Amino acid sequence: MGLDSYFQVNGEPITDDRLKEISLCGGMLSGNGCDGSFRGKVYDPFIGEITGGNVSLYVKEQDVGDYSEVPVAIGKFLEENPDKEQFEFNYQLDRKEIQDLKILFEVAVDLKAKLFGWW
Repeated sequence: MGLDSYFQVNGEPITDDRLKEISLCGGMLSGNGCDGSFRGKVYDPFIGEITGGNVSLYVKEQDVGDYSEVPVAIGKFLEENPDKEQFEFNYQLDRKEIQDLKILFEVAVDLKAKLFGWW
C-alpha cells in the first residue's frame, strides 16, 4: 500500500498545457502527472527534505497555502545542484523528473488547486 496524490479544482483534475509533457511516477490509481495525479509515495521523501519537513504528501487534503513553498524549494534545490543528474531520496529521481514535479506544483499553485492524498 502506498500514497497516490491528486491535484483538483472544484472536484475535477487540473488541466493545463504545461502538464502535457511531464512524466512522473504513477501508481495503480494515479497518473503520471499530466492529469494532476502522481505516485506521492515516491516524491514525499524529497519534498520533505527540501522543505525542511514543512510539507508532507501524507495528508488527506491540503490547500494551496499548505504546499505553495514546494516549487520554490525545488527551484532552489536544482540551482544548488547544477551539475547533478541523479538524486537519491529513498527512490532514485533524475533531474528531468524533479523539473517535471516543479512544473506540476507551479501549475497547482497558479490554479489554487487542492492536493489530496489517498493511501
